[in-house]
Amino acid sequence: MIVRNKISLLCLFCYLSCSSVYADSKELNPYTFELYVGQKGDYFDVYDYSLNDSDLVVGSFVSDDDFSLSFRLSSPLHYFKDRPDGYMWSYNFRNFDFNRQTTGGQDQAENLGTSVDGYNVNAFWTYFYNYGDKYIINERSQSFKIGVGAGIGYLKADGNIVLTEVGGMPVSNIGVNDFGYVISVYFNYRYGPWSIRMDLYDTFVGDYSYGVGPIVFGYSFRI
Repeated sequence: MIVRNKISLLCLFCYLSCSSVYADSKELNPYTFELYVGQKGDYFDVYDYSLNDSDLVVGSFVSDDDFSLSFRLSSPLHYFKDRPDGYMWSYNFRNFDFNRQTTGGQDQAENLGTSVDGYNVNAFWTYFYNYGDKYIINERSQSFKIGVGAGIGYLKADGNIVLTEVGGMPVSNIGVNDFGYVISVYFNYRYGPWSIRMDLYDTFVGDYSYGVGPIVFGYSFRI
């Protein structure tokens, strides 16, 4: 099962890469290095796929409400001929350190004496639809993009967690060090080099996932 999943993941990545190479599009924008500030908004979930339930999450960590800096490298925008839609690649690195778990039906978070720390690296292909200016050519250029994406990610995490959704709430060790797949949803309003952005993406590896979903304010630098 694990081998088949990894082969499927490799096929998906190759398909997206080939789609990017052979798409009839124009590469007019440079790579951008983007600096963002906003609430952390990340989380770490543990699943039990043996459950006959619509909710397979048996334990979750969430970040605190502190603000943090994040960095992102984005590829040039590729539009399909003269259409308003296109694609781009995104590359992300985030480290994390959680000690607050959700309790009370996911409505509260508290320290249960458990923690998990690690990092996530991913690369994913995003299909987007653009409203407004296609390219940021001056400080008054404006655009709004929505999109969905998929790709690959690497997740490294160690710690322990209380399985709050399991009877007796047992403590389980966390140990993951492997590649998985990424699914994302993307919203971005840009005014010149400034932007308000929301990336919702999850990296799934076996029984674990690491996700990010904050609204952030940022500035882009051309490379």
